[in-house]
Amino acid sequence: WETVSTFDSTRVAHAAFVHDGHAYLIGGVENYTRFSDTVQRARLLPDGGVGPWERLDPLPLGRGHTHHTPRWRGHVYSVGGRSGRRVLGITHVGTLD
Repeated sequence: WETVSTFDSTRVAHAAFVHDGHAYLIGGVENYTRFSDTVQRARLLPDGGVGPWERLDPLPLGRGHTHHTPRWRGHVYSVGGRSGRRVLGITHVGTLD
């Protein structure tokens, strides 16, 4: 194992996936204190490294515990999870470009 990238804050209970040559990180709990609405991606490099992380359009609300993020026909779905003390019964959809 080799470190190839770091984030500007710690993140737990998030979703991560690979699509079209990029790694994506969605939501989660930042620094064990805040439910994050951030969506970030980084290019996967030919040598196994990871390029710089860039922020994309945020989620409509901060959410964590969305460990699986389904993708289908160019869309990504953030399903359920938790925001603060609320358990969510909400699904949001975004477009992958």
